[in-house]
Amino acid sequence: MDFLNILPEQDGLKLQLIEYLLTLVGSEVPVQTVKDNLQISDYKFEDTLFGLNTDIEFLTMMNGFEIRDNWLIFGHVVSRDLLQQLRNYYFEMAPLAALISEILAINKFPKPIKMEQNYGWSRSYFFKQKKILKTIIDKYIQEVNEVTMRYFLFDIYNYFCSEIAFNNNVDQQLQQKVIAYFDDELKTPSQKQQMALLVAMLVKRIQMAELNFTNELLWMSPKETLTVYLMETFKISRERAILESQFLNQFLYTNGIIVNRLTKNEITNTWKSIYEQIMIITQKTLLPYFKQEIIKLDAFVIQVTPIILAELILKNKIKNLSFERTKYFKEIYPTLYHAAKKLIDELGVKLQITDPAQAQRLLFKIISQVLSFGFDMKKLDRIEICIDFSGGAYVNQFMQTTMNSYINVNVEVSNILTKTTDIYLGDKYIPNLGVEEIILVKPPTPVDWATLGKLIAKTKQQKFELGGLIDE
Repeated sequence: MDFLNILPEQDGLKLQLIEYLLTLVGSEVPVQTVKDNLQISDYKFEDTLFGLNTDIEFLTMMNGFEIRDNWLIFGHVVSRDLLQQLRNYYFEMAPLAALISEILAINKFPKPIKMEQNYGWSRSYFFKQKKILKTIIDKYIQEVNEVTMRYFLFDIYNYFCSEIAFNNNVDQQLQQKVIAYFDDELKTPSQKQQMALLVAMLVKRIQMAELNFTNELLWMSPKETLTVYLMETFKISRERAILESQFLNQFLYTNGIIVNRLTKNEITNTWKSIYEQIMIITQKTLLPYFKQEIIKLDAFVIQVTPIILAELILKNKIKNLSFERTKYFKEIYPTLYHAAKKLIDELGVKLQITDPAQAQRLLFKIISQVLSFGFDMKKLDRIEICIDFSGGAYVNQFMQTTMNSYINVNVEVSNILTKTTDIYLGDKYIPNLGVEEIILVKPPTPVDWATLGKLIAKTKQQKFELGGLIDE
């Protein structure tokens, strides 16, 4: 989902410009390259850059970009931190932010008279903004209910790094009280920021009557202690506290804010049979790749099954995921990538995964879980590199240490050339080695390491296509 549509077109284009520039290597780029990649006219580029520079100077008192001899030069202030500041700034200024805030507070579109009194909107302007927001909601959510709406609202505020404000101290104190319940499990600033946003939504909406939670989307069983805590804190019915407890725990888990290992007993009865199917398919599909680590695979299946289940249940909630995020895995871990893809294909047949975006999200989640679980990846997608510089052992040791700080993609390094060596790295070209050679005649730069990284990815793909990269 492209949340830039929430902003006025000009502000969205400013963010699109700086997001593109931050993907580039280096601090300068030909102006024509930028225009071609963003497909914008000379006038629109100049107007957007002028506006972006004005906003950067307002926020930081520093210059953002300048043009010299048809090259766009980056200022020192240009960073992802600045991008977040700009996202927040543009969102707070956007007309739709006011409408979103009203929907958050009353669970429906406000009346035109309210927007006229509070924001000076005319009726025609109100209906124009309402139509834009309805289009965005319809694109994001196929079935509107309280579960999908809270995900939608959270993702908007989180994307724009915006906080939910309260009009009184009582609500703010209630927010802090609920956050304190989870204090022991909130370790990082990011966790705390997301928790504050999630609980702010809860405080805003928990007193609303007749919210449609759609029980089939609540797949985690409620926790009794949290249920009682919410009943006592907000003076609500037990039935409502159970729903809020289910949603809160489920959201914390699916968004990775607080992740505890789940078991079948913590899944609602509605979804237990699907849970069991996912376990069986996952175990069977991944077994050939990790057959020497059966115990670890069993534990992994228990951990990854709820993650897959959550994605399947929330399939009506569209999330933004660039396909570039899975391209890295395909290049660096081709065998693992194809194993995960095979698993998704098997799940798709049994559980009807037809949305390409959902398949990509699952692919990313499964592979990232495998890589972080502690499997012995040395036998999977491994490349061997021989480092052999004429300076001798000390130079070779330095190069090996330096390389390990730049390249960490399951590469085995030695200074001995063997029949299994894939790449030779040295400072002199030696003919007839029979392997790919990279020659560095000076201390390597990040560009040199990037060249090596591309060769490693290319070699892994070639080895995979020739018969796989699993060492017995």
